[in-house]
Amino acid sequence: MQRPTLRAMTVGLLAAVLVVPLALSAGSSAVAAADTVKPAVSITAPTAGATLGGSTTLKATATDNVGVTAVSFWEGSRRLGYATAQGSAWSLPLDTRTLAEGSHVVVAKARDAAGNLRDSVAVRFSVANTGTTPTPTPTPTATATPKPTATPTATPTPTATPKPTATATPAPTSTGSPRPDTTKPTARIVSPASGTSVSGSTTLVATATDDVAVTAVSFWSGSLRVGNATQNSAGEWVLVTSATILPVKTHTIIAKARDAVGNIGSSASITLVVTATPGPPATPTPTATPAPTATPTPTRTPTASPTATPGPTATPAPSNPAVPAPLAQWDFTQPAAPYYSTANDLPLLQAGRTKATSVGTPWGSGILMTGSSYLRIPAESTGRLTVGASGNAVTVASWVYMTDASTGYVAGSWTEHTGNPTRSYGLFYDLGLYGGDERSVFHVSRTGGATPGYPFSRDYSASGNLFTRNTWQLHVGTYDGTYATSYLDGSAVAYPRFVDNQGSTYAKNPYLFTEGLNPKAGDFTVGAVELTSGPGNYAQGTFAKVRVWDRALTPAQVKALYDTERTALG
Repeated sequence: MQRPTLRAMTVGLLAAVLVVPLALSAGSSAVAAADTVKPAVSITAPTAGATLGGSTTLKATATDNVGVTAVSFWEGSRRLGYATAQGSAWSLPLDTRTLAEGSHVVVAKARDAAGNLRDSVAVRFSVANTGTTPTPTPTPTATATPKPTATPTATPTPTATPKPTATATPAPTSTGSPRPDTTKPTARIVSPASGTSVSGSTTLVATATDDVAVTAVSFWSGSLRVGNATQNSAGEWVLVTSATILPVKTHTIIAKARDAVGNIGSSASITLVVTATPGPPATPTPTATPAPTATPTPTRTPTASPTATPGPTATPAPSNPAVPAPLAQWDFTQPAAPYYSTANDLPLLQAGRTKATSVGTPWGSGILMTGSSYLRIPAESTGRLTVGASGNAVTVASWVYMTDASTGYVAGSWTEHTGNPTRSYGLFYDLGLYGGDERSVFHVSRTGGATPGYPFSRDYSASGNLFTRNTWQLHVGTYDGTYATSYLDGSAVAYPRFVDNQGSTYAKNPYLFTEGLNPKAGDFTVGAVELTSGPGNYAQGTFAKVRVWDRALTPAQVKALYDTERTALG
């Protein structure tokens, strides 16, 4: 074998040095594209030391090498809200009456599409809604410094001066912490009068008051919820009952009023005597009239009319956009658990104290939840249901016939155990703590834990309209990476403003949430969620056609889903 010359070796080494970086640069473009640059953010209003009152606006500017996707304002661990963008300027309206009187420190947090996050320099301001209380604050700082150095005998005087400053600092903290609302609303039935005899459909009217606000009023006969009332322009809560909801007998009726925190107050009861609706006898006299109409002379007019008939038949096509196939669907056709998806995988196992059973529904088989039953796919077997591992969009849909009077869970990947919280997405109903009372709710989470500054997760959309028990309704929750949206019967009714028990104000439908979904696998459950103390939020009722998509269905697709499937209800 011929030994290579020194010159040949040198040329070979130079070629390797030149070629290798070229190969690496071509193959490592994805690595080079990784964005690790944090945004820059600064607060422009309020200015440091400002005194604020009433309604104001928090403002910030934010820039990034790629693009800023979200800016939020925070006081400690409490998020005051998400700002809206106008170019590089971001603003958040703030009612300072939701804050305690005194000193506050706020920061702005800017996030880019890659998840890089940066905090602004903190700005301290004062809130004064009851007078010019912040004016004494500068006085101690000015007088405290020179007097101790000038005269030793005067030392007691300055030491007394800082004391108000020291006691003034904790005062806002104690008043700023949320005071729990434990006051129950009061309710009174104003119509009909007690002892009234009624038949068929009946109108029930109540008034309700609360120290904060009444969010819902419902009428009950024993354990039967007669229905949810709606508030009219006069402030009264009105329910027009169905003709068959109350059987023929004497009923004891009460009204229950609920506030945003979940406090419930009941009215004094009234009695209603429900009597049978007399059926008017049908008089047979109209049967004689059809005889003259047998005259055959009008029969020649239909010959010209068929030309107009085909025109309207083409119009329904655009109103039903194609709904993509779901990621997974359960129709519960098996006689017993495990219940497999329609793709014959992802088996749902029995996990509750009692068994969930397959029953008939207008769409075929469904699943009956007893209030102590639920179904589960362990985290290690969820596979493609861990939607956050590959994307940040999801939809959960199910037909629901609920028979319980409390919070229930439909389906999703949502575990609240403090030892291993794996919240990601979940379809609930009747979550009263953060605006979901008597509404369809769709929860989302990125971290798997509670919302920062809150004991639980407040991150969910809630339908702007109330659901109805003891009837079939289509519950749908979607998340597109920016907003969670709740639908009832094909419509997403807006819920533009909610004030929670910590004083934060935000919209509940749609609900702004830019963090994305949890990429960590968690149990997928139907009918209950797993809490630290064990399973909870048990559903009671029947579910049909439980489905998950790894995308956010559009409003038109949700409407098409409802319009297509509601025909089974007759």
